[in-house]
Amino acid sequence: MARIVWNLKGFEALRRSPGVAADLRRRAEAIASAAGDGFVAESGQGQSRARAVIIAASPKARRRNAADNVLLRSLDGGR
Repeated sequence: MARIVWNLKGFEALRRSPGVAADLRRRAEAIASAAGDGFVAESGQGQSRARAVIIAASPKARRRNAADNVLLRSLDGGR
């Protein structure tokens, strides 16, 4: 039976890499665009990885998201 030794520093380096951060940003912007007006994408570095979020930035967008799950329905836009 083979033994696997995980390279944890390598995983961390990959999660923090500029390429991964750029891909997350691209996907978040695509999802925000698919969701429509009032949704914005933000990205940055967390403690251990790059992160991206989509925010309902206006009251109208928050109401649309609460009523119709707009962000959930827009996830395919990030592919």
